Amino acid sequence: MLGVLPAVTKEGEMDFLLKRLVNKALKTLCVCRVSSEREKRVYLTFDDGPEPGITEFVLQQLQLYNFRATFFCCGARAEEYPELMEQLRAGGHVVANHSYSHIHSYRVETATYVQDVERAARCMQTSLFRPPWGGLTWDAWRTLRTKQRIVMWSLGSDDSSSTEDFDGARALRHLIEGTSKGEIVLFHFSLQHAPNTKAVLPGYLKWLSENGWTAGVLTPELR
Repeated sequence: MLGVLPAVTKEGEMDFLLKRLVNKALKTLCVCRVSSEREKRVYLTFDDGPEPGITEFVLQQLQLYNFRATFFCCGARAEEYPELMEQLRAGGHVVANHSYSHIHSYRVETATYVQDVERAARCMQTSLFRPPWGGLTWDAWRTLRTKQRIVMWSLGSDDSSSTEDFDGARALRHLIEGTSKGEIVLFHFSLQHAPNTKAVLPGYLKWLSENGWTAGVLTPELR
């Protein structure tokens, strides 16, 4: 079972809030968008997979428009579904690190977190890393930054919202209004969020294609 975000106890609320403030500052030191981009190009990214059922759907949608994307994979799922990893690579997409066990850096010791991330990096042979939930402590960032290119995002699809709260039309409108050159766009490719992803991804890809946008893949060299 991959990690899920536990509830915050009242005793831990202050510590959690302080860590979030630090995390907000750390995001300015990570790659959140490709600021050097001069073309009408965005960078589509997908988190939490691979899982059967949704991975194939995402790949089919991308293929319709000849778009490539960067997939931030959990190492445990990558080892469980090697055939899906092969499909990602065969499609010209980039495979990147989303930790091995999908644990939150706020909830475990730094050494445990770093070991988990490095295990996934070895599994997938990549130096691109996105922390689960975008959460990093100062100590985790300081340890990982010399070995991993830490990537966040600048535009979210909101597909990780609860199904009851998700409004596909509103999410699509938010994506369209927020699209500009170099945006790193966040989606998911896990079964947990599949209904929402399926509701918003096709319309966004269609809009990008019809309006002259292309989709690039992330590399450690991008700034």
